[in-house]
Amino acid sequence: MKRNSGKTLSLSLGLALAVTATAGSASAFTTGGHFAATERALRRAGFDTDAIRHVQAANYGVDHFVNLKSEIMLAGSPDQRAANVTKYFHSDGLWAPGYVEREMAFLEKGLLAVVADAKAKRDPREVLHALGIASHAIQDFYSHSNVADMDWLAWKGSRVVTFDDLPADIWASPMLTGRWAKPTDVKGLLSGMPSHGGPYGPSSETLYPGHGNSALSCTSEGYKECGVNHDGARRRANLNAILMAAEATYDLAERVKAAVADPALWALVVRPGQDWYANGAWDRAQAMSMAAGQWGFEHSESVTQVLIAFNGSMGPTSPSFFFDIAWQRALFLFWAAAPTAHATGGGADPFPPNAAPLFGLPAPTVAGMPAFIGRYSVLWGGRRAELDLAPSPPHPVGATLLLDGKLYKQERVEMQAGALRFNFRSVIERTYMISGELYPTGPSRDLAGFLRDATGVPDGCVATKSKMPAVTPLVLPSTIAR
Repeated sequence: MKRNSGKTLSLSLGLALAVTATAGSASAFTTGGHFAATERALRRAGFDTDAIRHVQAANYGVDHFVNLKSEIMLAGSPDQRAANVTKYFHSDGLWAPGYVEREMAFLEKGLLAVVADAKAKRDPREVLHALGIASHAIQDFYSHSNVADMDWLAWKGSRVVTFDDLPADIWASPMLTGRWAKPTDVKGLLSGMPSHGGPYGPSSETLYPGHGNSALSCTSEGYKECGVNHDGARRRANLNAILMAAEATYDLAERVKAAVADPALWALVVRPGQDWYANGAWDRAQAMSMAAGQWGFEHSESVTQVLIAFNGSMGPTSPSFFFDIAWQRALFLFWAAAPTAHATGGGADPFPPNAAPLFGLPAPTVAGMPAFIGRYSVLWGGRRAELDLAPSPPHPVGATLLLDGKLYKQERVEMQAGALRFNFRSVIERTYMISGELYPTGPSRDLAGFLRDATGVPDGCVATKSKMPAVTPLVLPSTIAR
């Protein structure tokens, strides 16, 4: 990140955060709701104040990075990668029963992988980071879905239930509907479609509800008119959603305890002692979210307060700076552990909807390799590049990538499971590789997916085919100056 690089940067961030808060960000519940659910759950699970603050700060990190704008981050930086990845930890746009189940499986698999890494290193703080990241996504499920709108008292004898409490024949029923739903509303257990689209693409249902405005109470309107989120205190069933999220967070903590399976290490998890870095990140979470109107249901955000809070959190002497380094490492481990369990979407989807048979949905038909020949403008993790796919005898298609003034080449591109598999090698630095896979994303024949550089962390990639009658391949020089 460009840290403390002048007034222009600070102003741009302040304006960005202020706009984000008023427009309705990806921050579910408002930060206060996340903090309340986490506090309630972890107190019950035996965590002390230091441990709870650490998890709360890690929980807020998901919203902190997803709301940062690419314009204020260095392309390819860990901050930019974190912003890319955190887009997919909000339980948005789960419009089919299988997608709800798949989301939960992704979170479980990723969490257990990070816990296993933490066990190997005997690092209790990595467990706390992982618990914060996973709890945010799970809490968002109760905030962003219609589960809190159902009359579970009649079904289960309690108004507060979790997803794990519900047999499949209930939550997967196409007849399930909420107390505020109108007869024309979509039925079933689902989460709202955010304005940018969900991880599984838009629903084909014309009456599918949006995410919803946290400033509207909507005590009588149906899903379509109001949306389904419970993000702020003005929203219907907000308290019920928080209680559900707290119960699910407690269950999550118990599963993590079972996975740790080491009483001595678990004692350090629940009582880690004072941590200057975590306390600094916790202070940032409260200051920035309150300034941006995300703490309770405030919407009179102050740009000045945002600037003060942000500037106080930047720089190598800031405690939150070092907290972010450890947090991002846990995030990337989490993400890399379970990529096949999660269809990411958002225009950069390594496993797009129906790329393989899933819950009875058919696989798409994919055109042959020649259909992809052409020149593409590429956006990869905030970096811009040019990609040429051209005939490469004796192979059907070869590729060249021009990135940051450097040329990468692959003589033979292969297709596997509907994806174009890339394994670029730098023309000059033969050991420097870029690998990954891109998928067709629709009738425009654009491509989207993931590429990985030498660090191995996948970044979302979107390649838009240029509108050209013909393509002139990039020409490699016969000699290369060193």
